[in-house]
Amino acid sequence: MRKILFLILMLSSVSIQAQNLIVKGVVSDESDVLPGVSIFVEGTSKGTISDINGKYSIEVKKGSKLVFSYVGYRTEELVANTPVLNVKMKTDAIQLEEAIVVGYAKQKKATLTGAVSSVSSETITKRSVASLSTALQGAMPGVTIQQTSGEPGGDGGSIRIRGIGSINSNTDPLVLVDGIEMSIDQVDANTVESISVLKDAASASIYGSRASNGVILITTKRGQKGKITTTYSGYLTIQRPTNMPEPVAAWEYLQAELNAWDNAEITVSDAQRAQQLQQIEEQKTLRPDNWNRYDTDWKDETMKSHSIMHNHNVTISGGSDKLTFFGAGTYLYQDGLIPNDNYSRTNLRLNADAQILPWAKFSIETALRQGKKSKSGFEYS
Repeated sequence: MRKILFLILMLSSVSIQAQNLIVKGVVSDESDVLPGVSIFVEGTSKGTISDINGKYSIEVKKGSKLVFSYVGYRTEELVANTPVLNVKMKTDAIQLEEAIVVGYAKQKKATLTGAVSSVSSETITKRSVASLSTALQGAMPGVTIQQTSGEPGGDGGSIRIRGIGSINSNTDPLVLVDGIEMSIDQVDANTVESISVLKDAASASIYGSRASNGVILITTKRGQKGKITTTYSGYLTIQRPTNMPEPVAAWEYLQAELNAWDNAEITVSDAQRAQQLQQIEEQKTLRPDNWNRYDTDWKDETMKSHSIMHNHNVTISGGSDKLTFFGAGTYLYQDGLIPNDNYSRTNLRLNADAQILPWAKFSIETALRQGKKSKSGFEYS
């Protein structure tokens, strides 16, 4: 009986040992071994890391799933069925919405230490405005945008990053669109992928003294691998004047002018006072003849009750493994509240990327903008 029991225990021990497996291997990428890769058994706290030569060793149950993770690389999951398991990890491309443009490179938000704000294209395109600078109002902390004019084609805002840095020199930030300096209001908001604002003095280490008032980095959209897609978007807005002063009748204005003279203790001769009182009486009793007596509401004569602004955008994008492209065309028309005062603008953009060789990539960025502004008496482009 004892021999039978001993034999059963020995067989159980062999069965348990047979279920465990010591897995060894090397973790690498396309160019070299990877030290410090985290390796753990899925569903447990058991794990290890690769050494300086990328080697690892771990005892697991046969058929368990091993998870390999490393910063900047895609997580790999492999089933442990053999004693030797070599792993080649692939780099993980940083998604644009997870990254911040900081100059000539990108950083993840989690590793960023400088004072940087960012805003996505969804936030910008939700605002039906003509100028990109106006679309950024209230979108980023530390960035103040003040719109000082409502004139069509000239309603862009002045941008101040963390206040005014100088009382003598230019206080406008440096604006770069895909690395090229240009005016922010020349950019079509429909083609913007993201906007990053470098707000502290560290940006001067990249761009020099031009960055003393901050830097605005605009990244435009690019094509993605997949079938060709075409989209249309547009909006129509009605603009109305607000907070307009209520005009007074001519006799009320003349009376207020006479009262102002008296309140300021300005000496008025008896003849001048009599003439002013006579004009007040005539304006009350006689109709304006636009020759001797005038009573024109110039606000009503020079301003319209409303104006129309509409925007139309068409984009086409797509590509293959070797070639991707993004094209966009936008037309904007903005009518002014003053007659014969309007602005129209056409924007065209083409971004294309071609993978010529495995180690060589060719990119082209083309932008065309044409604007026409009309004012009472003249027009210019």
